[in-house]
Amino acid sequence: MFYPNKFKSKNISYKKYNYASFANGLNTDYDEKLLPIKYATSTYNYCYQNGALKTGLGIQELQLAYTKENRELKNHVNLPDGLEARSVFIYTNYNKNINLQYDFLVVYASDNDIYATFLYGDRVNYIKLGLNFSTCPMFFNYHINGQDCLIMITEQEGMYVWDSELPPVKIEDAPNMTSVCVHYERLYATVGGDKRSIVFSDDLDPTNWAQSIHEGGFINLMDERGTSNKIVSFNDCLYVFREFGIDKIIAYADQSEFQVVPLFTSSTRIYTDTIKVCGDRIIFLANDGIYYFTGLSTIKYNLNINTLFNKNYNDDAKAAYYNGKYCLACKLEFDDNEKVGCENTDYQNNVLLELDIKTGELNILRGYDIRSVQAFNSKIESLLIVGVLIDGDIKLGQLCKNGKVFDVSTKKVWKSPKSVFGISQDLKLLKSISVGSDTDIRIVVRADSYKREYFINGSDKISIINPNIKAREFAIDFVCEKPECNISNPQIVVGFL
Repeated sequence: MFYPNKFKSKNISYKKYNYASFANGLNTDYDEKLLPIKYATSTYNYCYQNGALKTGLGIQELQLAYTKENRELKNHVNLPDGLEARSVFIYTNYNKNINLQYDFLVVYASDNDIYATFLYGDRVNYIKLGLNFSTCPMFFNYHINGQDCLIMITEQEGMYVWDSELPPVKIEDAPNMTSVCVHYERLYATVGGDKRSIVFSDDLDPTNWAQSIHEGGFINLMDERGTSNKIVSFNDCLYVFREFGIDKIIAYADQSEFQVVPLFTSSTRIYTDTIKVCGDRIIFLANDGIYYFTGLSTIKYNLNINTLFNKNYNDDAKAAYYNGKYCLACKLEFDDNEKVGCENTDYQNNVLLELDIKTGELNILRGYDIRSVQAFNSKIESLLIVGVLIDGDIKLGQLCKNGKVFDVSTKKVWKSPKSVFGISQDLKLLKSISVGSDTDIRIVVRADSYKREYFINGSDKISIINPNIKAREFAIDFVCEKPECNISNPQIVVGFL
């Protein structure tokens, strides 16, 4: 005998979501419960191309071209006696006696000395200049009395000039310069100990710093916008970046025509070593984010990560301009309760940001203590050279997109915001997750106060998992610890109970 079923099962309505396009990157400026699921609340070590998570930034061994004729051959920057390179520079010298131009590779080494060799040639024979710089010097190519020369300046040791033939010569009366630029054949500089003055050399003679109407001189900046930290030549004018503002100096060969015009006052600090001329603009980091300056106005980039900047001081931040990208090594405080790489110890900088200055696309390399960044541009190659603290020593490498730092894979993470899918109180059923990935990944489902992890093997087909988890809100993370990756088209099916 059959009895009628008086208990009807509750109907469950299912809805499929295209979970993320992976095209919108990181957004930390809004509460995560207000964010669409296409954004990430924390993401790093991926790159974002065509709506997919791709192989992210990496750092590989520094190699320079070996000869002009064969660019495929590469030569490591190997210094004698096991020394490590700290910084490199190209010094161009034209020898008029034999009508030839030589490019020298100049290296600041771990013994605080300067070494030089021909940039391209069959052999690498370094010349030791016999200098002892306590910090990496500022390098400049210049032409004095018909002779190309290399100018080297530090605040502590002063100014030296080298012509590639005779030993370097110290310029005894040069001031203690903290930043320098070349403008209308003079050197202009900010100086240590006198933070509101700009000094300049004689016209056509950077070795003459005597102060007179016909030689060198100084310019006083008298308002209260802080110290003068950086001087930049840009668009036919000089700009002085102060701790809390920017001044414009209209400077020509004739000193009597100099003018000072205050342009910008900031309520937050401007970090000196992040100020870089980037094509048609100057970009810099301030306490509350990244700005660009056009020569007339100052505009803040809307990167949706401003909350990550204002939790730290970034006195050790460094920047360079390379291949249309503003590359910034700085300290960010991710709000994800994670400690990645160098964040488990003391560090100066824990990220390298690569910002496309035209599109606003932002890639993040996290977990490495980046101590220096510099663009290296020769006639046949262009590199971004990066100094990374590895096992207590600084190692130079070059930026790439291979998902590794010196052959060790980076950990790549994309975390979604928590979502209630439009219904805040009711339970939902996370029925399935599908995703395309050609390498092994982990999917982490964060449901209410607990989480579950699922492993997916790389495949050329769509992979599907069935969590069947009940919760009021869900978040999903995509984690890859392989060097290369291509993750796309994640979809989920949610049941509403």
